[in-house]
Amino acid sequence: MKIRIEIHTVCLAGLMMAAATLSSHGNLVPNGDVEKEDNGTLAAWMPQETIIDAVPNNVNGISNGYADIIWDTSSCGDGKGSLLVKGLGIRHSNQSTLTSLISPKISLKENTAYKLAYSWKGNGLMAPQNGDYCRGNINLRFYAGNGTPGYANYFGRLVNNSSKNRDTMIEEKIMPAQEQDSDTWQKAEYEFTTPAKTTDMQIGLWVTCTKPLHPYSFWFDNISVEPVGASGTTPAAPPEWKDRTLPPRTARGLETGDISFVPPVIPNGSRIQRTMKLLATSTPEHRNRVKILVYGQSIVADGRDQKMRLLIDELRTTFPNADIVTENRALGGFTSDKLKNTAETDLYPFYPDLVIMHDYSGGTTDEERRLNTETIYAGLRGRTTAEMLTLTHHLSHAGFIDDVPPYGFFKQNQKLNGNDSDLIRLLADKYGFEVADMRMNWEKFLVDSRPAAATDVNTLRLHVIDYIQDTVHHNPRGGLLMERIVREHFKYIPEQKPYWLDIVKVYTPDGKRWAQDKEEYPTGGAIIDKPLKFEFEGNRIDLLGMPLKDGKPGSAKVLIDGKAPSAFPEVYVPTRATLKPKSPWPMVTRVELGKNAVPEEWTMTYTKVAPAMSKPEVTKPDTFDFEFELKGSVTGPDGKGNSKEKFVSNSGRVSLDPQWYLGPTFLQGYVPPVGFEVKWNVVAQGQDVWQQKADNDPVLEDRCTLVQGISNGKHTLEIIPNGDGPLGLRAIVVFQPPKVAPVE
Repeated sequence: MKIRIEIHTVCLAGLMMAAATLSSHGNLVPNGDVEKEDNGTLAAWMPQETIIDAVPNNVNGISNGYADIIWDTSSCGDGKGSLLVKGLGIRHSNQSTLTSLISPKISLKENTAYKLAYSWKGNGLMAPQNGDYCRGNINLRFYAGNGTPGYANYFGRLVNNSSKNRDTMIEEKIMPAQEQDSDTWQKAEYEFTTPAKTTDMQIGLWVTCTKPLHPYSFWFDNISVEPVGASGTTPAAPPEWKDRTLPPRTARGLETGDISFVPPVIPNGSRIQRTMKLLATSTPEHRNRVKILVYGQSIVADGRDQKMRLLIDELRTTFPNADIVTENRALGGFTSDKLKNTAETDLYPFYPDLVIMHDYSGGTTDEERRLNTETIYAGLRGRTTAEMLTLTHHLSHAGFIDDVPPYGFFKQNQKLNGNDSDLIRLLADKYGFEVADMRMNWEKFLVDSRPAAATDVNTLRLHVIDYIQDTVHHNPRGGLLMERIVREHFKYIPEQKPYWLDIVKVYTPDGKRWAQDKEEYPTGGAIIDKPLKFEFEGNRIDLLGMPLKDGKPGSAKVLIDGKAPSAFPEVYVPTRATLKPKSPWPMVTRVELGKNAVPEEWTMTYTKVAPAMSKPEVTKPDTFDFEFELKGSVTGPDGKGNSKEKFVSNSGRVSLDPQWYLGPTFLQGYVPPVGFEVKWNVVAQGQDVWQQKADNDPVLEDRCTLVQGISNGKHTLEIIPNGDGPLGLRAIVVFQPPKVAPVE
């Protein structure tokens, strides 16, 4: 393909002359001047990496998670629009991040010379430096088409060609990139000749930035294709296309901070007051450890908008004296039917002070969905003393608006999220958990902050997608809105009566109950130089060490009911198994341990692998059948199994059910090679010896969990000093979860 390139600065008068010349020849690019509106959205141009099918006519645009795509009101000339892509650079592995928009197919003749032109400006651009770059350019793809209008199958997600009736891409050409900043509009021109057999061409507007967190902006305008040396005919615009109506520029509540919330049924924060007390009563001299787990699906995962990190950072700023320890173990796509399995590894053994959770229910019937979700709620309440802040479901593009405000006008196509939110509220009340009602507050915010003129159904629908990047996930603005709603629940209510005194009990070294009225833990302590016996009721017991002024701390033997903690089968738990390559999903979602487990590493090795189809209607393999051998680092070879039958190892230490293997939705066609290894560890949640930390910062907790996961009943603790140094004991903390009836 021959290409001739011209790039020059565009002045306004010259631009208008060029536009007039272009009009006489005929621009073949639909809405190339970015001025036409189609049903409240930018006509013709479609974002490639979003599921949303258009760029809305508002000042916010949409997001693909890496960048905002905005129908900007600036223009090269006297028009009302240009396409703006702005964001922060990011790189995944060795892949650069590409944001692109595409045109519909443009009919062209084969072996014919054409001229492509477009106007651009940008900042934050950079030529390659140490492997990083930031650029904007245009990509052309040529097709031997089938006569079907719309978007070619190779581009985008809105494909109106069936698999049996697809365009064939002949050639792809990436035009030279713009890598130098310009605050004024520039014009780039290229001549090209279409390949033989070409019937259609599709234009891609590309912006790529690989330098992490590097800010950039790039504008496109006046995109044109016309024959060289011959007159063309400008295709007629569809009748529904209209001249753009400029959107209002009024600031919305999220930007101004002026957000009003739905009045809560009970005071915000009233069911997470133990966590709030630990945060609020921390001092520079005594920094309470606060253990927080984020769990659920992709809505709260450490994804592109980082809303949970934003929330945790806010907590650390608000409560600088607290020692906040967090983990995010959320798994995208794991609805409650799957998350109930991974909870056995991820949730209950972590035993946090607070769980922040969002999860969609999973199952084929309402009853299955309830059972699966309630299994997690009941497990957390009956097996730990953790508080939980659980989130209902925000409003998403899956919803459709067909009523008038003030409330209740978002009606989900499948109504599932509304019913699911009702279930979350019901279960939270049943088990005493806090609810951050995303759904009601999200709806109220959208009603309160919509443009004054937004009364029609389509405009309201587009206001919904101001805050999501696809059909469900938040864009950065949505992540900020979510964080604001959740943050409202982190309120300390010192006058509220402590409800947790029956499930988390604190004792002084002499075995007396600590009042826990002002401070959760005593600030003093005692030296332990003789055996200590203490009776308690619960499934976990911790010791808080008292800082020692002089000498190396000693150690003590630990007995529970006359036995070492390691002698209790219940203390052993498996860790999360090996992940599917380049994904967050474990290849085995659950492992069940026998009564004779020991600490060791287990390895499942695939010995036979065969691609398979999960359902009769599937047209290509989406999963795989396999056979495996299992080996423990202590146990040794422990049996052979396959993907279709329940497996119990020869030693009885490991059981696996076929439903615990990663399913086709997450495999996405991945088939591991023979010899692929899935590993997990078995660890003990207990200490046979209490050893005070010699180098512990005296303002931080020196906490040792002696045993966790034993039967939730009466036990006797014995601490027997080994005589190898002093032992400072600040407090004994007993955890006794409430009794919970089986889920039925």
